[in-house]
Amino acid sequence: MRDPLGGSVYRIATAVLALTVPTATLASQVPEPHRRDSAGIEVVLTDLTDRTSVPHCTIGRNPVLTIGHNAPDSRYELFQVEDARRLSDGRLAVLNRGSQEIRVFDAASGFQFNMGSDGEGPGEFRDPIEIDAIGLDTTVVFDWRLGRLSFFDPNGSYSRSVRLEPFGANPTGYFDAVTNGSYFIIGFHTVAPLQGSSFDPEYLNLIRYDSQGQVVDTAAMLPYGRRGWIDRQARMAGGPVFQARGVFAANERGLLTANGADPEIQMRGEAGDIRRIIRWTTPDRRVTEAEIRRYRQDRLARATSDDARSRVLRTLDVLPFARVFPSVRQVFLSDNGDIWVNTFPRPAAVTSEWLRFGGTGGFVCVLAIPLNMKVFQFNDNFLVALLRDDMDIEAVAVFQVFPSDA
Repeated sequence: MRDPLGGSVYRIATAVLALTVPTATLASQVPEPHRRDSAGIEVVLTDLTDRTSVPHCTIGRNPVLTIGHNAPDSRYELFQVEDARRLSDGRLAVLNRGSQEIRVFDAASGFQFNMGSDGEGPGEFRDPIEIDAIGLDTTVVFDWRLGRLSFFDPNGSYSRSVRLEPFGANPTGYFDAVTNGSYFIIGFHTVAPLQGSSFDPEYLNLIRYDSQGQVVDTAAMLPYGRRGWIDRQARMAGGPVFQARGVFAANERGLLTANGADPEIQMRGEAGDIRRIIRWTTPDRRVTEAEIRRYRQDRLARATSDDARSRVLRTLDVLPFARVFPSVRQVFLSDNGDIWVNTFPRPAAVTSEWLRFGGTGGFVCVLAIPLNMKVFQFNDNFLVALLRDDMDIEAVAVFQVFPSDA
């Protein structure tokens, strides 16, 4: 994933299941007005203009499980962690891209086993970039370079692989398993031909595959921002700073989509139709000149050489800045049906803000976590995230999430 402040790519999707109401949440949903729009779609509206006046959730001061920091041996040393997931029995599966394998850990007894290795044979990977779990903790691994999904049973034994046919160009790396693994949704980036000095719109096509890896249909297409030349001779291209992109999340509970620009999430049904819209009001999202200056300063400060500084300057001199910040950067759908929405951070932000909604759209709480904490999973009362220390050593941690009245 790229730096979101520089125009990162996040997910979009379509529906394959109707959403169901979760059986439990950490806190009661705040009653919100329900109404119908002109198309008869239910809209749930929440006033979140003043974040200080709404309920707040918190995370535990210390993680309940950490893998990576103070590693006792090489099995616990992580490098290029791409994804992680807490399984239903509490074990933690970590996709360690640096070693081309998935490592499974237990909170009580530590390291359990590896799944996969470097190669192109059965159960091997060339570039695994995301994992999911289906059924009773069958782990599914998406290898974009080989264009296939590999399946491992709960004990770590290789089960089977399916090649995705046809496999499109420019996969984003995001996929979700739905209907207990009957379908898989993968996003492919449509690259616009770069002509002249204009910034042309691009799109993300969401392709639905069946359990045998065959294309079922093109499930959806959402905006993917705009892209144009920065320096044609140097083959440098990019898009406007702070531009919005579509995102999605899907699991057994159903599907969520958002265009990234507007403060709303669409809850969709089996045919892709919108069943409910979750919408909220926001503080002023206009991009100020002070924030543009702050962004430029931060980008230049991260340049570690004269050549890098020169490239940054050329980029910032060409790329336009959006006039309004996006509303949504990322979404998660918990197994219990709760919805987590990551809002777009402004340049001076030190925390990352997540909005939590219940399965029927009622607002639950705001959660603020450190900006450098990269979340892989939300599920009921915990989150799984990537951490880095001052030496840039990676660790994956599981934190408890507490309700606003805890």
